[in-house]
Amino acid sequence: MSLTFKRARHAAFLLGLLLVRLNEATATVFQVGGSEGWTVPKDPSTQPYNQWAEKNRFQIGDSL
Repeated sequence: MSLTFKRARHAAFLLGLLLVRLNEATATVFQVGGSEGWTVPKDPSTQPYNQWAEKNRFQIGDSL
């Protein structure tokens, strides 16, 4: 392998590592259901988790 190729491969690796770290730094941790948490709905006809999810904007890297 040429020295130029090795440097390019090393630079690509470092850029990838940086992008992973930036994604982790901007990720959000969501508590499913908000402050009420994960519970069984008292009224099965309601859809509290759908309503909760509609109020949030999820991105790649977020955790639920």
